[in-house]
Amino acid sequence: MYYCYAYLREDGTPYYIGKGRGQRAYLKHPRANGLDLRPKDKDRIVILKQFEDEFCAYQYEMEMIEKYGRKCDGTGILRNMTIGGEGNKSVFKTYEERKQAEIERKRKWYYDNQERLKQKAVKILDENRDEINRKRRERRNTEPYRSEYLARQRERRHKKSGPS
Repeated sequence: MYYCYAYLREDGTPYYIGKGRGQRAYLKHPRANGLDLRPKDKDRIVILKQFEDEFCAYQYEMEMIEKYGRKCDGTGILRNMTIGGEGNKSVFKTYEERKQAEIERKRKWYYDNQERLKQKAVKILDENRDEINRKRRERRNTEPYRSEYLARQRERRHKKSGPS
């Protein structure tokens, strides 16, 4: 039986997501610098989900790492060093290959979710329409904007009247 687990901060947010079986979540988890990732309080080790096969556990681990993001990418809160799914046997030979695979995965996610993202943007726009219009009116009343607007109006009038 395989499972995905999370190490939680004191505030309950995860800082590490992993895949394991047996006692893996509770064993030492040292980094290259010698620090152990395990929380001192065993109550902050949570089994997220159990799986019959390893592949499904890897997939879920990758989804959860993507959901929370990694600090090393500047996109999230997790201390995970990889995107998950490969354990110690990385399928990527170089750092560049791993980064390229991540870029492709994010690009695929973006294209797969483009319609949902557009709908979300429209919803936010609708919810904030009054505030946006108020800011536009304020900007229009500033001197630089009025000067540009009047200059454009003079230019249009000059074009309509034709050459003298």
